[in-house]
Amino acid sequence: MGDPNDPDTFIGPMTCPGRRERVRTCIQLGIEEGARPVTGGPQIPEGLEKGNYVTPTVFVDVDNSMRIAREEIFGPVLVVIAYDDQDDAVRIVQLCWRCVPILWWIPSRRAIRPPLSRYPGEPGACEHPWY
Repeated sequence: MGDPNDPDTFIGPMTCPGRRERVRTCIQLGIEEGARPVTGGPQIPEGLEKGNYVTPTVFVDVDNSMRIAREEIFGPVLVVIAYDDQDDAVRIVQLCWRCVPILWWIPSRRAIRPPLSRYPGEPGACEHPWY
């Protein structure tokens, strides 16, 4: 995270102060609704007080009743929603009408490989490559 002109920078600032504050507000709302950030949060990244930087945040313990699960945030925020089986995954995806869900799974004999034709919109499904 840093200067967008530096080729080693992976994440740059938001486009304007208003966008930065909207993303930080969404992160705070996620916490207030019960989501748990496993990294990040609404604080401004240390050393990047100047500019429109937002701390990259990953949330767990999220369900589709939470605003962070239903709306696109347009910032460095990832929301992880666990599912029990293929039908549960389909139900969760179908409730997500304002964003494009992506399903990740760990390859195994019991891996969930839902057919994309069952989903609205243009969702993606990705096999988790790290296991």
